[in-house]
Amino acid sequence: MILRKAMSMIELVISIVVMGISIMALPLILTMTQSNNLNAFAIGNLLSHSVTTLHNINTYPWDEQLLNKVPAPVLRVDNGSAVFEPLSSSVNRRIGHQESLFIPRRQFDNNLTASAIGLEGTILNDIDDFHGNKYKFTSYEVNKDYALDMNSSIKVVYFLDTTNFNTSSLSFNFDYLDNSKISNLSTNIKLIINETTIDGVTSEGSIQERITLRLFRSNIGAPSWGERLF
Repeated sequence: MILRKAMSMIELVISIVVMGISIMALPLILTMTQSNNLNAFAIGNLLSHSVTTLHNINTYPWDEQLLNKVPAPVLRVDNGSAVFEPLSSSVNRRIGHQESLFIPRRQFDNNLTASAIGLEGTILNDIDDFHGNKYKFTSYEVNKDYALDMNSSIKVVYFLDTTNFNTSSLSFNFDYLDNSKISNLSTNIKLIINETTIDGVTSEGSIQERITLRLFRSNIGAPSWGERLF
């Protein structure tokens, strides 16, 4: 008699049951994958929108007093660190800023002081003019798989620049979450805060996310770039 290997009836039944369970779980796996993809898409949109908004604000001058000033001077401030003041009454530049023999650069203009935070007039012409602005961006797909509303709120504040510059090892604690370092008077640092929230619905449920991005700009003036004349 010849013996041949084969599956028993119970093994066949167990195999069919296992395959059935796997097939039943497949739609759930596909649904979870689609939901994760939509969440990732929403977060990607949120981050892209936030970064783009900050970059747009960053293209504006540090202060309206610098408009049409070439080279841009260093502005006087009301509550800045003393070490950032001019070297002396006769040397109108900061420590570390070298004197130019031809074109003055990074020098103080004693007649110009940094302006207060907020919009002056009706035209946005410096970064703090965006303070208090709110923007809304809506993204959706034609077949209604998702609809996302992104809302950005802009805040611009003066941030304290004081620290102990007399120590051999300089430690500047830049704790942007410390509200006590926000100054009502002008300093040499402006902090731009962009808080963006996303509130939307997808075919798989609702999405709610929040992201906060911060950008710092300093009162350091700007050099004048040389140009070739023809």
